[in-house]
Amino acid sequence: VGGFTLENNGSTFGVGIVGNGSVHDQVGSDSLNNSGLADSKIDAAVALTVSVWVKSDDTGVDRSIIGTTQVAGPVNAGWQLFYDDLASTINVDSDQSSGTDLAIKSSTSIHSTAWQHIVYRWNVTVAQRSGELFINGTNNTLSLSDSSSGNPQTSVSFRIGAGYGGGTAWDGMIDQVMVWNRYLNTSDITDLFNSGLGLSCNDL
Repeated sequence: VGGFTLENNGSTFGVGIVGNGSVHDQVGSDSLNNSGLADSKIDAAVALTVSVWVKSDDTGVDRSIIGTTQVAGPVNAGWQLFYDDLASTINVDSDQSSGTDLAIKSSTSIHSTAWQHIVYRWNVTVAQRSGELFINGTNNTLSLSDSSSGNPQTSVSFRIGAGYGGGTAWDGMIDQVMVWNRYLNTSDITDLFNSGLGLSCNDL
């Protein structure tokens, strides 16, 4: 997915995993976003893959990495990728209204201050919906909790460094954010991790 126009709300920039990345200090709405405008380019009705490199400045605190917010409707309808302080896991919540409809949790406690590559992929087939988390090139999905037949919101604003409704803003660096309206193959995810060196979108 290309063509995003993002507004900078307090983030700075520094040396990332590949080139420069955005620096977030968890203050207020410190994030990059598309000004609350709906962007139909993020269409999760069939499939979605999100790839991102993160480096946290702290552990043991809920931190939103990337998220979307429905422009019209319930405030916490959308999806967000975040660290969960209770289990030190990476989670994805996808909400259709006021409650969580789809939740994915990583299988290991991995909240770290080192650079980590995270991929969230989502797919819809006639028979089922499926979502998975990959950490540093390896499938790290513990569980998928699904309580609705709905799909992640398609009319959303996009945030880097915050989740839907704001959430607890990210504290650290975020780099190489990539979004596809398709379900990436596992081999593609391995290539993106690139043995821990990362890969620029220009090299895809």
